[in-house]
Amino acid sequence: MNAKSWTISDFMTPVVCCADVELTLADARDRMTANKIRHLLITRGPMVVGVLSQRDIDVADASAGKREALTIADAMHTDVFTCNDGAPLGDVVAAMESRKIGCTIVRDGSRAVGIFTTTDALRAVRALLAGEQVEPLSPPTHIVPHDEIGPIARHDVRVSESVRSASGMIGSVGL
Repeated sequence: MNAKSWTISDFMTPVVCCADVELTLADARDRMTANKIRHLLITRGPMVVGVLSQRDIDVADASAGKREALTIADAMHTDVFTCNDGAPLGDVVAAMESRKIGCTIVRDGSRAVGIFTTTDALRAVRALLAGEQVEPLSPPTHIVPHDEIGPIARHDVRVSESVRSASGMIGSVGL
């Protein structure tokens, strides 16, 4: 495979770890720690309504003081970046770099099919240097192989209209 033909789906994490918008930030932190990840897709029912990062939790905790337990809704971002699963890798990383974005929701139509993070981008750099695809050095623990069927943890979530409209357009990526 030629590096110039790589798409975002060649490097994305294909199974996205999700959390419901009504959970507490402590619940989100526990889920991230258990799964060795730094981003959660936030859902309301079957819809992705935002993204929460470890940094978002840290900022919310620092500003909360002694207030009641905060929910994910208090700290998540709803203006998230998305791209189609066939988007050229170079276009997506250029958009992430210019906007200083830590992750991108990868979708097939309106369905979330993966997430692409800066850790995935580092794997892409290693692949570019090696001249071939490389395995993740720190795979998340929520992906469990299951024979030829593929991962058993599938999240059939759709991207909400507000998330889709917030993602905007970049070049020819066709968000």
